[in-house]
Amino acid sequence: MTLFIDEGYSNPDTFCIQFLQSPDFKFETLKKFTRRSFNKANAATDVARKVMQNRIDTNQLMLEYAKQSRQWFTLKTGNGPDIFEGEDPKDLLTEFGEEDWYGPVFNEEDDSYFYFRNHSIDEFKIINNQIERVKIRWIVVVNVSDSYLALTWDGFTTNSDENIDSRHQFQFWNYMPSIISEIEDLLGVEYDQPVFHQLILEDIWDKYIPDSNYTWSHLAVRAEASGVALSARSSGIQQINVSGLLSLSNKIAESVVSDIEEAMRPQEKLRNRLRRRYLIERAENTIIKTLIKDWGTKSYEFRLQTEDENLFRAHSYFGLKPHGNTQDCFPHFKAYRESGGAYKAIEFLLNEMEDL
Repeated sequence: MTLFIDEGYSNPDTFCIQFLQSPDFKFETLKKFTRRSFNKANAATDVARKVMQNRIDTNQLMLEYAKQSRQWFTLKTGNGPDIFEGEDPKDLLTEFGEEDWYGPVFNEEDDSYFYFRNHSIDEFKIINNQIERVKIRWIVVVNVSDSYLALTWDGFTTNSDENIDSRHQFQFWNYMPSIISEIEDLLGVEYDQPVFHQLILEDIWDKYIPDSNYTWSHLAVRAEASGVALSARSSGIQQINVSGLLSLSNKIAESVVSDIEEAMRPQEKLRNRLRRRYLIERAENTIIKTLIKDWGTKSYEFRLQTEDENLFRAHSYFGLKPHGNTQDCFPHFKAYRESGGAYKAIEFLLNEMEDL
């Protein structure tokens, strides 16, 4: 994904149009502020004109921007923040801005506040046969309530002046721990870090997997050791083949249940066959939970559904290497827009923590 790239727009009108047209600003957000919405370019031009003519509530525009569905998030809990005054968020509509905090913008729906942490990230393009440096604007959106702190952001790819055709993932994990510390200092609160490893692999797992009203899908696991045979020697973090893991747990479960049946008397076997599928499913879940938990798991992705709704889907990075320089240095999640994005996943996790 790409975000807004500033190629040197010095005119505020032009800057505003280009920002609103960029991938960073969603068409669905613009539609709330214009009737000229048959395409994004037209909508962006109309909204930008209203911004420049002070015919639009820019706080409301930035609030809707803050509420957009983003891909990545992290979450902490606590209370008693001191809301501070940052730079005017309206400025982000008409100029690139400084490496600083903007906000707050008040959200009446839940009495929370939004802040924007603005960053400039180098990007390189060929302009007039010359390699030129331009700026990607990366904004981390922070939602502050009386009980939690949630940070959301989008990932993107970037390049270098040495090889502008080769793109790589922006390493946001080198920035996020210090951003979290910054906002905690400004709010005067050291928030509590939920133990997501326990929450997901124990509490939520034990609550939903045994309940036939829900469908739980194991989608991805990253661990220090890999391989279905449980004999891998690699010390690097690898993606485990989840389908192989499920197949292994199923085979073990069937073998265990069959072995138990062989030891039963005929009358007991008849009664047990009626419960065979249930017993195998219980055994499968116990086996796969043991494998995932005891396999040095660094991250885990699952989807939880009912017949009518996607309740949750995210890849959970547990942050088990806080002193490292990899993506595992702090707890965070990759959400999916088709499942409601970051804010729906945050709502689910907060509700689960309240129920404990």
